Amino acid sequence: MELGSYTTAFNFGVFEKQIGGNKVDWGVVTAPVGSLNRDYSDYYKINEIYGISSHSAHKDEAWKFIEFIVGNENFYLQNGDDLLNYGIPTHSELLPQIDGHDLSPLYNKKSTQISNNPYDQIDFNIINAFKIVGQKYMDKVVNGEMDITSAFEKIELEGQQAVNAEAKKLKNVSEEWEMSGNK
Repeated sequence: MELGSYTTAFNFGVFEKQIGGNKVDWGVVTAPVGSLNRDYSDYYKINEIYGISSHSAHKDEAWKFIEFIVGNENFYLQNGDDLLNYGIPTHSELLPQIDGHDLSPLYNKKSTQISNNPYDQIDFNIINAFKIVGQKYMDKVVNGEMDITSAFEKIELEGQQAVNAEAKKLKNVSEEWEMSGNK
């Protein structure tokens, strides 16, 4: 299994053609969505947004700049593969299919107003400590070295221990910081 993005799909073809790898038999699913609001996902974000102040002394020039960024369809068509290195372009309808796959599920959802990203709520060190444990046992399941039930039992026990240990480290660092006169 590969977790990736629209541009990850292009790497499958490169791997197959340039490196001589086996053809990848792959499918496409969307990022997780809520059952009550399937058109929205919090796995999407806008990295750049352009606006023009209504009080700008250079409104016309600003509009020309925005039109330059999004308006040249021929540029997108001629340079589509290179542009994917910078994210999904404004004209998503110009994105090519790869091996006949419709990749729109990777970019066609609307962005939610509320993030369910655990990294927004919990320190990344705590989450990563749990992920390391989880990955270790999921790799064993994938390699046939352990059954899934045993893996989940180990992840529950050792994952909680890793979370507790990391939380304690963070608490100690915070206390040391405050004791040194910083707040």
